[in-house]
Amino acid sequence: MATAGGGDGDLQVKLGHVFYFGDKNGIKNHAQARRYYQLAAGQGNAEAQATLGQMLSRGEGGPRDLVEARRMNALAADQGHAVAQTFLGIMHYQGDGGAQDFVEGRRVLGLAAAQGHAEALAWLGTMHYRGEGGPNDYPEARALLTRATEGGHLEATVTLGHMHFDGQGGPKCFFEARRLLAIAAGRGHPAAQFTYGGMLLNGDGGPTDMEAARGQYALASAQGHMESQGMLGQMSFNGQGGPTDYPEARRQYGLAAAQGHTTAQARLGKMYYDMGDRAPLEPYPCP
Repeated sequence: MATAGGGDGDLQVKLGHVFYFGDKNGIKNHAQARRYYQLAAGQGNAEAQATLGQMLSRGEGGPRDLVEARRMNALAADQGHAVAQTFLGIMHYQGDGGAQDFVEGRRVLGLAAAQGHAEALAWLGTMHYRGEGGPNDYPEARALLTRATEGGHLEATVTLGHMHFDGQGGPKCFFEARRLLAIAAGRGHPAAQFTYGGMLLNGDGGPTDMEAARGQYALASAQGHMESQGMLGQMSFNGQGGPTDYPEARRQYGLAAAQGHTTAQARLGKMYYDMGDRAPLEPYPCP
């Protein structure tokens, strides 16, 4: 009878999972998990190779080794392991553990995408969108990102929303763009919050709601989103979607200006020019 130490690859993987994810008491031991995955990977177990590749790339349970991580993912990818194919494609894309190779990255991600892996669909869709590793193909990008979005992928949802907004790869549809960006904004994505806020402000794809727009800009601003800081400063200054708040306008313009936002720099400069070091308390008089 095979034992974990003596060559039962499936048992070694199961033990590796116990040590990696935690036993019934929640105790984890990544060094032990790595050891069992190495034993199973040496016998050609694709799940072990894929998991070991991820541990090596993150430095879990031992030294970080991107070269070996790439090799392990390649071994598992050759056996059709979708997660390994995705990680390997990303490593080729980023140049982790070897040369950067967009063409190979696109090919390997295509293998995982064909199995419906949401992360691979998102990466491959983005590569088609940008023309990386092959021709630019907006319709294919839109189709891939749609599938990734259906799998709950956040970045894919944002990019797909922008494609519907701009009419890339298919008809322009503000309604669908607003729906998708609202989903991503609700999950805390600052770029989605910014664009969704703009749609609420301008009434694109639905009714105008300045109060909600200001709220979206505030959420994105709190995450350091430069354009949202500029817009929140403008809305606070003009009293759009809420009360006029010059100190807050000045603060938001300052945050955006510090990141290089030229319009915010100009507006902040005007506030200093008109009021000096004192934040204005009353609206500017008419000229």
